[in-house]
Amino acid sequence: MEKRLEADEGGASLKAALSSAEKRHGESMARLQSELDAERKKLENVQSEYVECKKERNKAESEALEAEEALGALQARVDNAGM
Repeated sequence: MEKRLEADEGGASLKAALSSAEKRHGESMARLQSELDAERKKLENVQSEYVECKKERNKAESEALEAEEALGALQARVDNAGM
């Protein structure tokens, strides 16, 4: 009987330890999920900024190309007028 009582007490302490470990695990998982969500949000913001920068770069390249073409046309007109 005494051994059974000790086993029951041991089982109760094991259950308490398991419960405590499960609680810590749940808290850790919640914290990690929160950190993951924050990092995912940061990544989405960086990707959005990248897309905006890429659009601005493409626009600037397009404007530069148009300016070069206009300059070439103007230079051709000046060269033709000088002849």
